[in-house]
Amino acid sequence: MAENKSVGNWGEHIVRDYLITQGYAIMETNWRLNHLEVDIIVSKGDEIAFVEVKTRREPFRISEIITPRKISNLVSAANGYLRRFHINLRPRFDVAAIVGTEHSYTLEYIPDAFRPPLRTHR
Repeated sequence: MAENKSVGNWGEHIVRDYLITQGYAIMETNWRLNHLEVDIIVSKGDEIAFVEVKTRREPFRISEIITPRKISNLVSAANGYLRRFHINLRPRFDVAAIVGTEHSYTLEYIPDAFRPPLRTHR
C-alpha cells in the first residue's frame, strides 16, 4: 500500500508540473470533502478543472479506472467545492494518466474527459 501511495504522489507531482507549464494556476491539491477527494484543482481563464490523476507502473485502460462511481464522487466533490467557495468559473473534468517509472514514463492528459451526469427530479 505504501508503494501505491508513493507512486500516486509522484504521478500527481508530474501532473502539477505539467499543468503549470501549460499556464494553469494550481488552486488545490488533494482537496477533501468528507470522504471525497479531488486530486488537483486548477484554473485558467474562465474555467476551473477538477483533475483525476491515475498513475500505474504498467499500462492500463482509463475506462477501467474512471468508473461511473468515480465520476459521481468527483462530480459531488466538485459541486461541494464550487458551492463552498462561491466559484463562478465554468467547471470541467479532466483525467491525467501516467504510466511508467520516475526514469521513463508517459503522460496522457485528457481535458474535458467526461460530462457530469444530469440528475432528474421526480
